[in-house]
Amino acid sequence: MAQKRAPSAIGMASYLKDREIQRWWENLAQGSRITADVRVRSLRLFCRLTKTRPASLPRMAPKALRDLLLDYVQAEQKLGKAGSSTATHLKAVKSWLAHNGVKVELPVKVRGAQMAPTLVNERVPTQDELRAVLKGTTPRNRVECALMAFSGVRPQVIGNYLGNDGLRLRDLPDLKIGKEQVSFSQSPALVVVRAELSKARHGYLTFLGEEGCGYVREYLTERLRAGESLGPETDLVHARNVDKPFVRALNVSDAVRSAFVAGGFTGQRPYVLRSFFASQLLVAESQGKVAHSYSEFWLGHQGDITQRHYTLGRPQLTLALVDDMREAYRRCEPLLSSYPQLSQVPTQAEVLKTILEVMGYSEEELKSVDPTKLSIPEVRELLEKKLGAGSASDRVVEMGELPTFLGQGWRFVSALGAERAVVRQSQSFGGV
Repeated sequence: MAQKRAPSAIGMASYLKDREIQRWWENLAQGSRITADVRVRSLRLFCRLTKTRPASLPRMAPKALRDLLLDYVQAEQKLGKAGSSTATHLKAVKSWLAHNGVKVELPVKVRGAQMAPTLVNERVPTQDELRAVLKGTTPRNRVECALMAFSGVRPQVIGNYLGNDGLRLRDLPDLKIGKEQVSFSQSPALVVVRAELSKARHGYLTFLGEEGCGYVREYLTERLRAGESLGPETDLVHARNVDKPFVRALNVSDAVRSAFVAGGFTGQRPYVLRSFFASQLLVAESQGKVAHSYSEFWLGHQGDITQRHYTLGRPQLTLALVDDMREAYRRCEPLLSSYPQLSQVPTQAEVLKTILEVMGYSEEELKSVDPTKLSIPEVRELLEKKLGAGSASDRVVEMGELPTFLGQGWRFVSALGAERAVVRQSQSFGGV
């Protein structure tokens, strides 16, 4: 790949020796460095194919200039080139002309300018296919895939075009780094996309669900154990085999392609992971799980003027709004996770209510009980009240305590959400 890009890079460097082209490039780069580079390369290619020089284009008579553009379009079509590619080159030429005070007044039509033939057969992965991709790759690549599929970010959010900025650990405010342990204070975890990482140049928020948080914990724990010091400014995804602070967007895309190959999902662009996020949110919208404005906001889209200036476009969202968005994302997790059957496990409150009903509590008795606010001692007290303090065989324990209880002969009964579980003494009920 590097050998194919080298001639273009060399050619662009020689073009930028021209002071006027450099001014044009610098002005475009104020908005987007990627756009600036692409347009200089496109102008160079156009001039090579039409045997012209950039400086001569603005000096051409209007009729001769338009004829040149029309002839170029016809020649490209005869060669079978995609209309979208031809339109991109024309856009660069018109930008260069506009920089020199020349505007092409009459339209130059390009057939198929909005079509992308290479994407005709592109498709979004199913949840099963996404699971195969995630299972077959490395912890580092898994995090990159998860951020795109579960949070909807673009590759340049994880690491920008130049590799000098990207998501930092502080951009996941719910992430907690200990001496030897990585954890999240809550899930779904907040992901802050700073304005400098956003394609639209405005900051926004999105979330990462329980599955994605697990991949981040695994990857960062691996880095901790390797002796790396992790702090707020540390990159979330570190460049591999390169001594630089951030991974480049190009490297992120390459890593995702490698994960696709390993998972048997070949022939697709990395961007289909972001498409997975968007399409699953559309399904969630149709099921009434999330508002359309939230989906657009998580994707980093501008939205309408009301959203930009009065609600979702404010620099600091209210805590109540963030909490509501977090709850909406939680409702969408069965669709966004690659493990839908696990994501569809009832909530802790629903499971606890069912257990209490089985233990003999009536609907009337449960009206005064809020399962979401019960502590473990309170749950134990409710269970013992029906079973009798001396005969209770079931216990509610923290997930972290589960291995200890299982090692002592207790048996797993059911999960209470993601944080608690019900266990039973093996000797009770005939060792069941």
